[in-house]
This record gives sequence, structure tokens and C-alpha cells, in this order.
Amino acid sequence: MPQFPKDFNLIAIVLNYGNGQQLDLRFIMTEINTYESIWSNNVSADVSIADTNNLISNIPIIGFETLFLQFQTPDMTMWTKIFRLTSISVKELHNDRTQFYLLHFVTTELIQALQTRVSKSYNGFLVTDVATDIINNYLGIVGATIEPSDTLYQIIIPSWTAHHALNWLCTRGNPADFQGSSYVFFENRDGFKFVT
Repeated sequence: MPQFPKDFNLIAIVLNYGNGQQLDLRFIMTEINTYESIWSNNVSADVSIADTNNLISNIPIIGFETLFLQFQTPDMTMWTKIFRLTSISVKELHNDRTQFYLLHFVTTELIQALQTRVSKSYNGFLVTDVATDIINNYLGIVGATIEPSDTLYQIIIPSWTAHHALNWLCTRGNPADFQGSSYVFFENRDGFKFVT
């Protein structure tokens, strides 16, 4: 079977809601998009739904739902993420029984990052040591890729959200291996990265 650059094999797309209830979206979704960017701290996704059972009201979908998404790319890489619902848009009634809408999701770490504030002083630390502390201890992310920096700083973070602090650190770091480059903090299919 020929494979094309945009082909994928959808393994699972499950909406988790209520008290552990699940809804398989494979048969009611019309389109799914995932977005990765080095200029965005988290992966996001949107799912277009063709709803003939008024699920948006009957479940109801209220914003605490999570989405389990798993698919395989043409190079046989397995891609698995858990997302949190952030908004619903583009509601339109197609006919008497079908309504279309778009569910917007972000990875769950973004919700954690927005709820977590960092208020701490670091005296004589590398920028990447501070980033490691925030990523591991404030966000609870294990296994992030962090490239080493080479200059010691005195850094005070005054009750900023974790992402604000990490983005600010990106502008301050001097990479040990790539002089003159700046850092970026982002998430892709392989996890979180604080790299040049």
C-alpha cells in the first residue's frame, strides 16, 4: 500500500469525561490536526466533530475532558499524547440532526504550567540548572532534553508562571557548545526541550 507524507494510522482517539467515562471519537470526527512549533511551549490539537446525538449537551462537554490520542506515522513512529480540552468553536448546524464543531486541546502540562508559580532565588547557577529545577520540580516533567550553558548567574524569579520563567531564561542563557545562539523551550512528539 503506498504511503504519502501526510498519511497516518490512527490507533486511538478517546475523549475521557465525567467519572472515568470514555467516548471513542473515531467514528464521529471528520478532521484532526496536531501542532508542534519551536515557538510554542506545548503541543496543541483540534478535532472537528460531526455530532448527530447532541453529545455537546448530553455528555455534557464542559472543559474538564481529556483526549487520548495515538497514531503511527508513515516512518512507523508511534505518537502518543494526552490533551486537555480548552475551548469549543465553529459551531454550525448542518441539518436538523447534525451539528459540526471544533474541539481545541493542549497537552496537560500547559494547564499545570499555568497553575504553577515560581518564586525563588538562584545564586551562582547556570541558566540550564535553573531551567532543570523548574522543569523537574515545578512542572514534574522527567526526561526533558536540556543543552548545557556556560555562565553562572544570580537569578531571581518573582512569582512568574513556570512557562514565563522558562521563556525568560531562554533569553538569558549562553550555550556552552553553540556560542551566540539563544535557547528555546518547546514540546514536540519526543517530549520537552530546552535547547539552542
